[in-house]
Amino acid sequence: METSAASVTHRLTRWALAALLAGPLAGQDSAPASRPATALPVVEAEPGSLDHLDQGVGGVRPPGGRFGGRARFADRPDLSPGGFRDDEAFEQHLIRMAKQLRARGGLVQTKDIRFGRRQSKYAIETAPRHVDVLDPAQLHEQLQRSVVVVAQFFQCGECEDWHLQPATGFAVGRSGAVATSWHVLETDESQKSSYLVVATLSGRVFPVRDLLCVQPDADLCVLGTEATDLWPLPLRTEARVGESVYCLSNPEGQFAYFSEGRIARKHVFRETRGALIFQRETATQMLQVTLDFAYGSSGAPIVDACGNLVGIATATQVFGVGADSHDGAPQLVFRGAVSATHLARMLAPPGATAASRPSAR
Repeated sequence: METSAASVTHRLTRWALAALLAGPLAGQDSAPASRPATALPVVEAEPGSLDHLDQGVGGVRPPGGRFGGRARFADRPDLSPGGFRDDEAFEQHLIRMAKQLRARGGLVQTKDIRFGRRQSKYAIETAPRHVDVLDPAQLHEQLQRSVVVVAQFFQCGECEDWHLQPATGFAVGRSGAVATSWHVLETDESQKSSYLVVATLSGRVFPVRDLLCVQPDADLCVLGTEATDLWPLPLRTEARVGESVYCLSNPEGQFAYFSEGRIARKHVFRETRGALIFQRETATQMLQVTLDFAYGSSGAPIVDACGNLVGIATATQVFGVGADSHDGAPQLVFRGAVSATHLARMLAPPGATAASRPSAR
């Protein structure tokens, strides 16, 4: 019997469940007039709703200072060292905090952020390179201070409820700059309205205020947020095939999923964009990795054994035998990450190259 090989590429958001993509990268939309960045208000949490041990929730603060009233166990995620994460309680907590921010005018619509200013670079001081090798448990603990949930907080057209569409991001600067995948900002037609928030893995919720820079060809963007006390990840642009890499992400609402693998391949992804005389070919440097990520992992950092960023999770590609790899026999899942080289170029000061940046030495 004759068989054929088929492959299907998925970007790592839940919206992609309904659409099989020809390539992993998002296209560039036309942009209306830019929107000026504005300071967003901080709101107070309801009494008794928070008890995050040594910290309140940033962007949503407990009344009476840094610490909130005693909360019922079911109202707060269990994030103590060695504890078990309650994903449902954590997500409901994020929704509750986002509702309070929205009620006080503290959120910006996703479409206003997406179609705001479109500069391709943003000057920022990146973190110095880490040189000490960490064991996986230490690395997991360190990454939790850098990785965030980047989520669309939206009201769907099928009900009056508010939902969360979680993806992943990570800090690149101490001033609240957070990097993620560009396609994370794509909205669904069924949404009545959508706002963008970020949340730390300890449950602090912050508004996204604007778009600092974007490179659609590489499926990357950097968001301006109100987040504080995040640890920015250093960038490393010379990753090697065969070295161990790690990822902390939020696949399908399973928050803070830690995975280990290796760089299996480095390659260039080419794509033709535009139509007729406006056609152009793009070339994106990619890493294929053997660690695990899935829908909700978009924008997650891929780091080396020292905790330096080498790539950003962007897509999976299922390769199988048969006319349709979903109906046939899947043989291999390729997991693609955009090389950190592209992000280094975006964050480089004008006139500087990635190689001349202090963090790249």
